[in-house]
Parts: sequence; C-alpha cells; structure tokens
Amino acid sequence: MSNPKRREYDRKFSDNLKEKRDYLKEIEGILEKAKRAKHLTLEQQTQDDMALISALCDNIEKCNVLSAHIEEVKENIAGYEQLLNCQTTLDITGFYELRDWAKAMSDVYYHVATGLITISLAGAAIVYSKIFSAARGNIGLMVFTFSLFSVGFIIPALIQLGLFWAQLSLYRVPFASQTFWRIVIGAFMALSFLAVGSAIIILNITVFDLGKNTDVLTDSIPRSASITVFAFSGLLVLIFLLSMMLSVIARGPEKFFLGETRTTKPEKGQQLKDFDRDKGIWSSNTSQDA
Repeated sequence: MSNPKRREYDRKFSDNLKEKRDYLKEIEGILEKAKRAKHLTLEQQTQDDMALISALCDNIEKCNVLSAHIEEVKENIAGYEQLLNCQTTLDITGFYELRDWAKAMSDVYYHVATGLITISLAGAAIVYSKIFSAARGNIGLMVFTFSLFSVGFIIPALIQLGLFWAQLSLYRVPFASQTFWRIVIGAFMALSFLAVGSAIIILNITVFDLGKNTDVLTDSIPRSASITVFAFSGLLVLIFLLSMMLSVIARGPEKFFLGETRTTKPEKGQQLKDFDRDKGIWSSNTSQDA
C-alpha cells in the first residue's frame, strides 16, 4: 500500500524498527560468544570429568535460553511490522485486518445464508423425490428447478466457508480491497436469492398447470439449460477449491497443518543482564528463584 498514510507511519516508526534490529544483532553476537565459551569449557576443564559435564550442561542450558530469547525478539519485530501495516489498513477501511473483516461479513450474511441454504436443501430434496415418483407433471421444469436449488445452496455455503477459512489465519493479513470483495459477495448472494426465488416460482407454475389428464412432460425445458446451471455450480466449487489450495501454499503446508512454532520464553532469573559479554559466560550469581 503506497499512500501518504503509509509513508507517515514508516517515518514515525522506522527508528523503533532499527532499534529492535540492532538489539537483535547484539544478542546474536552474545549467543555466538556463549557457544564459543561452551567449547572452551570442553577443552580447558579436562582434569575433572564430573565438573566438565556439569559446566558443559550448564552452558548448553544457558545457550538454549538465549536462543529462545532471540526467537522471541525476531517474532516481536515481525509482529511490530505487521502492526504497522495493519494500522494503515485500519485508518483507510475501518477494519484492522482480514480476520476482522471476515468476522464482520460472516455475521452480516449469516442469517441470509442459513435461510437460503435451508430452503435450497428442502426444495432440492422435494424436487428430487418427485422427479422419480411423479405420475404426471412437467419433469423438465422439475429438473431445471433442481439445478437452480443447487446454485442457491452452493453459493452461500461457499461464501460462509470462505469467510470462516479467512478467520482461521494464524497471522495478521493487511486487507485493503474490502470494498471490492464486499460487492462481489453481495452480488453472489443476490444471485443465490434469485436462483432460489426462480426455482420456487417455476415449481408453482408446474403445480398450477397440473390437470386431471396431464401427462408426464420431459422435454419442455432444453437439456442445455440444466447442464449450464449444473456446470456453473461445479465451476464455483472448482474455483473455491483452487483458492483454498493457493491459501495453503501461501501460508506454508507446515504452518497450516501443524500451526506456528512457539518458542519457550527464558525462565526467571536468566536475564541478559546476567551474561558477561566480554567473557561470553553467564554470571555465577544468577538467581534461579527470582
């Protein structure tokens, strides 16, 4: 997002990010010294094996604590940068990130989508049973209404599933194209409403045209119309599945299926101030009970 608001935030917070990166570089240097001290301990204390093992294990533990702290600082820097991007999105759109927008849209369309799905499933079930058991009536129109009910079900179901998927993101995603997607969702929901309404109207027409001597009609609606509607439904499903696959690839399969790796925070009493940066060792008076 290249805009004046973003450039203003960049100027305002660039010093903070530089300070955090400098701090990260500093503690990475400390970790390198700690690793060298660990190997020196192994070379110098060869007279007493028990003391050697004890000192080596202690240094390994301290190095692990420092490594965990470095990962925590890296995560903090990444979160700070994401906050900077999302704050710009909040000022422009009124939503903080993708998850906030998806939650709001899911709440807005929940009742409408649930109603359309319920009506479509009920209508499709009734039509499906009547197609194979009807003694008279217009079977061609029934098949066409079944395909319309399918569209009326698939569209809101995919929209709700997509919004729920967006809420499961494990990290903040700046999302500034909300107006476009709000229009797209509204247009598809209107299409679903139109399909369900048309199916109900056509069913009423078939009932109204029934007479005592009405025969079973199968060719009043061209087969191509029903095939087109079914193909449209299948195309929507394929596009949705492709979008989900791209989302998994973008997040990374490991993050999506296993979640983010959480680092262990340093224990109390093992602070950076207790580390001798010149000698590359931890101070012996570190309090473990602090």
